Amino acid sequence: MKPITEHATGPLLRVENLRVAYETGRGLPGLLPGRRRRFDAVRDVSFDIAPGETFGLVGESGSGKTTTGRAVLRLVRPAAGRVVFDGQDVTAFGRRTPRWYRQAVQVVFQDPLASLNPRHLVSQALEQAISRRAEPVPRSRRRAEVLDLLDQVGLAAHHADRYPYELSGGQRQRVVIARALAVGPRLVICDEAVSALDVSTQGQIINLLAGLQRELGLALLFISHDLAVVRHISHRVGVMYLGRLVETGDANRVYREPAHPYTRVLLESAPPPDPATQRARRSRTPSGEPASPLSPPSGCAFHPRCPSAFEPCAGTGPPPRAMPDGVVRCHLDPVKPVN
Repeated sequence: MKPITEHATGPLLRVENLRVAYETGRGLPGLLPGRRRRFDAVRDVSFDIAPGETFGLVGESGSGKTTTGRAVLRLVRPAAGRVVFDGQDVTAFGRRTPRWYRQAVQVVFQDPLASLNPRHLVSQALEQAISRRAEPVPRSRRRAEVLDLLDQVGLAAHHADRYPYELSGGQRQRVVIARALAVGPRLVICDEAVSALDVSTQGQIINLLAGLQRELGLALLFISHDLAVVRHISHRVGVMYLGRLVETGDANRVYREPAHPYTRVLLESAPPPDPATQRARRSRTPSGEPASPLSPPSGCAFHPRCPSAFEPCAGTGPPPRAMPDGVVRCHLDPVKPVN
């Protein structure tokens, strides 16, 4: 894992007590009115990312990690809390997102084919992004800029004249990364950016992102359900469950000594090569699905599935407890091993 850039003096991105609420049950107008209900998809989430740092956000489907990324991108409006980028309160921008922020914060989504216009050549997609730069690029220079971007992400010049359907999944994702780089971002949000790729291609894209980070000093918010992938690229990790961050800390420490039972469950969900080890893990793995965010359990949201739950867990939600490298929300002593 690469070191954080030395020029980092403070957080580039700070998320403070973020809360995002959705409404459900609208029904069909004039037919089935439905019962409207609001629920919190993200609750009291706080973290920061320094320049040149990668923060990995992990959790099961429905944990709120993608919604958190969308709030940073201003694709959803927070119900409470703040998103501060380079000292400026993003949540105070109003309805319009400033152009400088759209350039400074870019995103790489899971499905590159859905992210690209199927009727546009790769060169057209990249030239459109280049034309959005703060400093205009003459049309005569745009082709050279396109080829430079393709070379930066490991693609050949002839890929510029291909349509997205003519490329492999890994090549399409490289094009999407090149398009994100075209406007000179400072933060790139990778939302399940490698989960749709095969294992060998995943490794190539992760190595590419790590290399670009070293070269350009990018900060990354890497969202994934796969802890093994997150471990290889992240400096720090945040683990989400049912809309809350239950643990944050140094990536190496979180993987070696997880302080929250849910983090341990995630780590043990990856099947090991030894069948005996797998059988032992199954005996410790909680059964059942995560609770619905429409009706979260009382107290700690994980307590119905937690193998280490005891009386206080069902009564009150654990407050964040400071650790040397982060925080943990658990009634257990985080210093002791979780069984």
